[in-house]
Amino acid sequence: MPKYYISPATGDDSTGDGTANNPWATIGHAIDGGGSPAIAPWPAAEEVELVLEPGVYAGVIRCRVAPTEASPLKIVGDFDGSLFAAGGKANPKTGAVVLRAAGETEFPSPRAPLLDLGGQSWITLSRLVLRGGSQSSSSRAQALEIVGSSHVEVRDCEIDGPANNGQHPVLINLAPGSTSDVVLRRCVVIGSSAANASGVRVNCEAADDDYDAEILFEACLFLAGQAGVRLVRTGSGAGFPMGVRVQSCTFHGQSGQGVSAFEGLAVVPSAPVVVARDSVMGWAGVAFRCGAVGQVDENGNVLLADTPRVNAAIGADTVVPRHLSLNWPIAVAGGDRRRPPFEPLADSMLVGWGAYGTTPALDLLGRPYADPPACGCLERVDPEPDPEPGGTTYIFQTEG
Repeated sequence: MPKYYISPATGDDSTGDGTANNPWATIGHAIDGGGSPAIAPWPAAEEVELVLEPGVYAGVIRCRVAPTEASPLKIVGDFDGSLFAAGGKANPKTGAVVLRAAGETEFPSPRAPLLDLGGQSWITLSRLVLRGGSQSSSSRAQALEIVGSSHVEVRDCEIDGPANNGQHPVLINLAPGSTSDVVLRRCVVIGSSAANASGVRVNCEAADDDYDAEILFEACLFLAGQAGVRLVRTGSGAGFPMGVRVQSCTFHGQSGQGVSAFEGLAVVPSAPVVVARDSVMGWAGVAFRCGAVGQVDENGNVLLADTPRVNAAIGADTVVPRHLSLNWPIAVAGGDRRRPPFEPLADSMLVGWGAYGTTPALDLLGRPYADPPACGCLERVDPEPDPEPGGTTYIFQTEG
């Protein structure tokens, strides 16, 4: 597998050869180059990996190489230095890998996305911090733009949007009738509180019939924004995208909605958007909003919002209004943390493992508690040999 190394501190686009000890200086040199990227010709049947040394990478980037299923592109931040070390570099640098536009210290102001995949497919982004977006009005001010691309995975990244602009950290445009296969997994998405700003906006171009889009948001944290995930159908066709899932995510915001799907449209697709096992906390608005009942299938969620849902059927296993009720690691009055951080409180969803409000019979690993029962499923029970033959001693993790 070809690996190319990039360092903003020690690299050189003129004299570097892309190795760990003689890296290039910019990502654009490798895959953009104004239309003449350094990686050319593109390999026919090998994955290409760009390894980014910790530091700040300034400048907007457009992907101008053409990865394929047989030769995909992976861009990974080497935050712990292990990849540069494996490439032969002594004492590799560690820290965050931050991409931002030139000339700004925090949120850039380009008139183009910070990272534009350029309609290319088979791309993975991993362990990066993307800080992009325009401070002024711009229709293309995203940190990450996925337009006309497919088979894209973004994982373990932080994506920050513009501080005071109605643009979105991530923009996804689905081609009509196509399978996009776009995944955001374990990402933190920080949006603007400006009107109409979303953490992720998905423009779903209408086709003649419903089509399998395959979009997954999994285990992500969405902060602020007028919507965490917003799905908008564009165009005049009658078809809806299918295979859209938002699962195991946390939404924490101020107003608007956690998930917004097809507002203003009364058409019901053949397969709804699935919203499952999510937590919507602190939302002074609507947790889930859609255009008509049947557009969203929500279940197993924990909702704390002024209005739990609009035009969405109640999931059988969804709890409203309820939050996780953990003791957050914030000092109370007088500086006394009366309980350990993140310990479940009396009304916590985590007190019972199973139906809410019941005394748990099992811990999180499925091991049975002794008599008397435990107070919460996060308490651990470890069976150990008892000094007496045939006996068992149970050790509990308790308060204090």
